[in-house]
Amino acid sequence: MGDVTSDTVVNGYFIVANNTLNTIKYKRILIDCSCTALYLNEGDSILAGKTDTIYCSFNSTGLVNGNVKSPIRVITDTDVDLNRFYIVGTIK
Repeated sequence: MGDVTSDTVVNGYFIVANNTLNTIKYKRILIDCSCTALYLNEGDSILAGKTDTIYCSFNSTGLVNGNVKSPIRVITDTDVDLNRFYIVGTIK
C-alpha cells in the first residue's frame, strides 16, 4: 500500500492463481484488524487453472504515524492452507 495519509481509505487487490487440477473453495476468511476489509465471499471458489482477484481496502482513520502490517488469512478446502496476505505500509 506504500505511504498513506492518516484518515484515508486505500483500495488494492491480490491475485490468486489455482495451479491445481481441482477447484479450490474459500471456507473462511480471517482479518485481524477492523481497519481492513476484504471483498470475498466464503463459499466462493477458484476453478482449476484459473485466477481470482481478491479486492481489499485499508482505512487509516485514527491510526498514528508509523508502519502498518495488517494480516488477512484465507482458509480453503485444500490440505495446504491457501494463503496469508499482508497489507503493509506507512502511515504519515
